[in-house]
Amino acid sequence: GSPTIAPSSGNNINPLTVTITPAAGTTVYYTTNGNEPTNASTLYSAPFIVSNTTTVKAIAYETGKNPS
Repeated sequence: GSPTIAPSSGNNINPLTVTITPAAGTTVYYTTNGNEPTNASTLYSAPFIVSNTTTVKAIAYETGKNPS
């Protein structure tokens, strides 16, 4: 399944803590520069802080399945 990013899009206060909830059994990678993430992007391991206008994109990988 696809990872869930919180908070969702919209105007939020800065700085903001971003939490990504992976689907069970998946590994999640993310970007904060608007680029499409790959398994060479940053590995998600804990909530992180962003400030200013930031686009967070995430992708989940699961062994034997296509990325989400």
